[in-house]
Formats: sequence, C-alpha cells, structure tokens
Amino acid sequence: MCNEHYIVKSVDGMINVYNKNESNEENLVYETKIFTKYLPKEDQTKLKEGINIIGKENLSSLIEDYE
Repeated sequence: MCNEHYIVKSVDGMINVYNKNESNEENLVYETKIFTKYLPKEDQTKLKEGINIIGKENLSSLIEDYE
C-alpha cells in the first residue's frame, strides 16, 4: 500500500487514521479528537470494522463528515 491508502477506525472511543506498510501492518498516522459515542450506531459499527479510504482529499472529507 502507498501513503495514499488510509484506514479510518475507532480505537478506545475515538477516531484514528492509519495506513499500512509493505508488511500489511497498520501504522498510526494521527489521532483525531472525535468521539464516536456521538455518532449514529451505523457509523460506529463501520468505524469499529475500519473504513478504507484512498487519497488525502477523500480522507479529509470523511473526517469532516464526522466532526
């Protein structure tokens, strides 16, 4: 995976952004200050599983949707 492939997921009740390296290991890119408990249950479920995003613009747009 390249640095344009991201995984957005919930960890300890907050949204974090990861990318994967060549070994398929997830590396934390950054932690948001967005609490998932205020989001609809459907979004919480998706974030627990992880949402794959390609591109920084798409990532920014998704994060803005949750803010």
